[in-house]
Amino acid sequence: MSKRRELVTILMSFLLVLMVGCATTPNLSPLASFSCSVVSGIAPLSVTFDASGSSDPDGSIQEFAWSFGDGDMDSGVQVVHVYTSAGTYSARLEVTDNRGGTASYSSTITVTAGLSPPSWIQGTWSIAYGALAFTFSSDNIVYNAGGAFTTDYTEAYGDSGLSDTATSSSYVVTYTMSPSGTPQAITERFEKRTASTIDYSITMNGSTIGPISLEKL
Repeated sequence: MSKRRELVTILMSFLLVLMVGCATTPNLSPLASFSCSVVSGIAPLSVTFDASGSSDPDGSIQEFAWSFGDGDMDSGVQVVHVYTSAGTYSARLEVTDNRGGTASYSSTITVTAGLSPPSWIQGTWSIAYGALAFTFSSDNIVYNAGGAFTTDYTEAYGDSGLSDTATSSSYVVTYTMSPSGTPQAITERFEKRTASTIDYSITMNGSTIGPISLEKL
């Protein structure tokens, strides 16, 4: 009887040690990681975030919480977010494992301004002898100086405060350039005269050149 009692005591002590050991085993933190379909582009910019690369060494990840840096949030392993305004945003993921451990990871998303030329100006416009031409699409302007020089506006000026405004008869584009190290505010104005002619002028730091008549090709 005493031997049986001794075996029971030993068994209970063993189980107690085992249970205490399990209860005090520290939780290893999860690892947060994600990939982005794109990290820069023109607004509106759609980005797919994929956190399937996140892991937990001693358990499983239970929650994926996202904040996109523009006030919006979401949850899930894979999410899609659209940035509607130009700016630099810190997209952040926080993961939580099955024992409450957390980890986070961030990535920078850069969104530049897009253009929205009105429908009446879309197409190619040039001066009579073709020395310069402007081609307007629904989201961009391409300038061509007689084939010798071409400028894509959203690429060249997207990080320099590019913006535009439009009415039924005028279209104005503004941006900043620093050709000599000193920032220069530039305004380009396109005024509708007829269905096939517009006037173009450019103002740089208060000095205006134009108007120059352009014809639709």
